[in-house]
Formats: sequence, C-alpha cells, structure tokens
Amino acid sequence: MLTRRRFLQSSALTVFPAGLHGMLREKPAGRIEQRVLGKTGEKLSMIGFGGIVVMNATSTEAADRVAEAVDYGVNYFDVAPSYGNAEQMLGPALEPYRSRVFLACKTQARDRAGALPLPGVPCLQDPSPGPRRSPQGAG
Repeated sequence: MLTRRRFLQSSALTVFPAGLHGMLREKPAGRIEQRVLGKTGEKLSMIGFGGIVVMNATSTEAADRVAEAVDYGVNYFDVAPSYGNAEQMLGPALEPYRSRVFLACKTQARDRAGALPLPGVPCLQDPSPGPRRSPQGAG
C-alpha cells in the first residue's frame, strides 16, 4: 500500500531536484536546521525569532532570550514598529551576535520610498517590483 509518507519520499527528488538552491540544508547537531536563502548563499534558520517576545522585557530578559535562541542556532530575527518597544530591546540584545544574524525590520510605510533602507543599511530585498525611479517629490 502506498502511504502518503512513502509517496512524498519517492517523489521528492522529482519535484525538488538535489541542486535546487532553496533545498540546500544544514542541520548541525543539537541546533535548528538552516536553509539557503534563494541565490544569496546565506543560510537562515528555519525558525525565526519574533521580536515581539522581548516587548516589555527587561534588558537582561531580552539578552537572555536572544542568547538562548542563538545557542539553538536561530540566526533570523524579525521586528516591527507595531511590537511596542521590541526594537529598543532587541537592538542591544543582538549586539554581540550582529555579524552572525539577519534582522528583518518591517515598516509602517506602504510605499516604495517609505520602505527603502536607510543609507548604509544592507537590504537583501527590494520592497517593490518594477523599474527603479525616484519617489514622487524627490530630486
């Protein structure tokens, strides 16, 4: 009898060829699995740390939560202005790990100009499709 599990196992290589970038995985012992992000070559943890968990935490609590996540292999962190003071708590807590983690920051802007990164801040994703042009009213 063909079970769902057996079907998926036998068809996985047909649907997802071994050389497909999105399927390259790394699973260090005792840590969370990481996968390659598109064609960037960067490896991100499959589970991210939502910054909302440090909202209203003390500095020590925030640092402890971040350290524990990093110890388990989490290297993808996410924060947004709507998470209260989470940005202020997450920033200092990430400081010792900044070169090893990825931080996704949402904005409250819903247009290209408002979502562009600040000068000097790296960005892996352009927030809007289409041709690049100056925002309305900009030089």
